[in-house]
Amino acid sequence: MNLNPVIKSVAAVLISLVLLNGCGDKKEVSTKKAKVEITPVSKAVKEAVSIAFTTTLPESLKDVMETAGGSYGLDKINGGMADSVVKSAGLIIEGWAVDKELTLVPENIYVRLKPKDGAPFYAKANRGERLDVAAHFNNDAFKNSGFTVNAVINNLPDGMYAIDVLQKEADKVLVSDFGKILHIVSN
Repeated sequence: MNLNPVIKSVAAVLISLVLLNGCGDKKEVSTKKAKVEITPVSKAVKEAVSIAFTTTLPESLKDVMETAGGSYGLDKINGGMADSVVKSAGLIIEGWAVDKELTLVPENIYVRLKPKDGAPFYAKANRGERLDVAAHFNNDAFKNSGFTVNAVINNLPDGMYAIDVLQKEADKVLVSDFGKILHIVSN
């Protein structure tokens, strides 16, 4: 059977994309502005997702003054440092955050996604052990400074979002702006 060379080329590209996607490798998705790299999340991680981002301000953040501050680091977005994520993949953000001034780790921590226009979205993060952060600051009070949010994002509109971490203390909320913009796209 003699197939047209163009059809053979297209078929080869499609087969390659299917094989790469099936192996969990990164793939490129074309948007109106440019190609963006998408980092997929494993099936096991997707199944562990149990929260969703919401526009409802968490009760513990109501009537509390926001102030810039804290020391923080953003380690991973969906297992790497993705610039874009596909909604169906979910969103896993990992990092660390402390109040270095008061030398404590506020227990209540949230990740906020702020679109350019519109209401921000919030999700509660879970604290975790970060012995490396405690060692870096030479302070055992920071040993549980890690945080992870693992959430579904199907309800978020496509677009660009700034990522903040909010650490709730008694009468204030420390806001840490990572300076990272995340592009959320539909499937």
